[in-house]
Amino acid sequence: MNFLCQLLLLIVSLIVISIVNEVLSSEHRAHDYWLRTDDIVEVRHCLSPASLNEEKQRCRLYTVVIDAGSTGTRMHLFEFSYDLSKNAVPFRVEKETFKEVKPGLSAFALKPEGAADSVSELITAAKATVPRAHWQHTPITLRATAGLRLLPSKQADSVLNSVRERMTKSGFLLDAGGVDIMSGTDEGVFSWFTLNVLTDRMQHIIRPNQSISYLDDRREGSRAASKSSHLAAAALDLGGGSTQITFEPSDRTKVFAEVDESEFSHRLNIFGSRVELYTHSYLGNGLVSARLGITQGTSDSKGPYLMSNCLPAGASINDWNYAGKLWNITYVVDSIEKIEQQFTLSSILL
Repeated sequence: MNFLCQLLLLIVSLIVISIVNEVLSSEHRAHDYWLRTDDIVEVRHCLSPASLNEEKQRCRLYTVVIDAGSTGTRMHLFEFSYDLSKNAVPFRVEKETFKEVKPGLSAFALKPEGAADSVSELITAAKATVPRAHWQHTPITLRATAGLRLLPSKQADSVLNSVRERMTKSGFLLDAGGVDIMSGTDEGVFSWFTLNVLTDRMQHIIRPNQSISYLDDRREGSRAASKSSHLAAAALDLGGGSTQITFEPSDRTKVFAEVDESEFSHRLNIFGSRVELYTHSYLGNGLVSARLGITQGTSDSKGPYLMSNCLPAGASINDWNYAGKLWNITYVVDSIEKIEQQFTLSSILL
């Protein structure tokens, strides 16, 4: 019975292949199709006998990545070429398109449809670059960072749901988990990985029979040899709403002596090698959120009305939209400045 089932499956497969070849031969052009599994989207290439010469030509792929930070939402559209010819680098980044909109998604905590509108502006820009025939095959993903992590969960979910609904209608290929909040750990690890790949500091991790030749060959000529190239660099990622510190410890005993290793460590496999990192995200200690926190700490600040001696005398900031609230900041003389002014006035009178 099993043999009969396998035979029928083989016959059906041959019929499908025959039909595909016939269609391809009649159209005389290359075709791409996407094979989707639970976790992987794989590109496969079909060529008709009449278009074998096209196998040497590079075909184009696109992917859209949207970074939803605390101060703005940024689109990175990557255009890849892939070449199936022998000894060729399979995938190469040919072009990147960048666009940013402000404010960040967290500014729309009370108006989620506004967040969707801001993302729609980025999608429109992406469609102007990606050929229409590629839209349904172009993966799109959005990851929000500290801006939404700082919001109450209900508000963050409302923003994400609105954005997800809009992106589902974009015409691009959106995975079930394509819109989400990135954890602070992932943010730190990805920053560390990107930094060390781009600075060619992964050689101590890559196995001898492997390479990272997918990096643009044009960088090879400008790459200077470094005695420290075998050491991974530490990544200090200062964002608007959080900061991440990630590095590969040389002595794990010392590094984790006074902290909880389960909270501050992360293990991952890179190029078949196991790497153990120290990583931690400090939410609220980003460039903007830290300034806000300092200003909120002054005794004269109440609610959304803040006082700061860091502004020029007489200056003010009105309706500053951050973390889903409108803030008003006014210059105020602190106690030390008051003493200095009184001392100066006394000196003049004397």
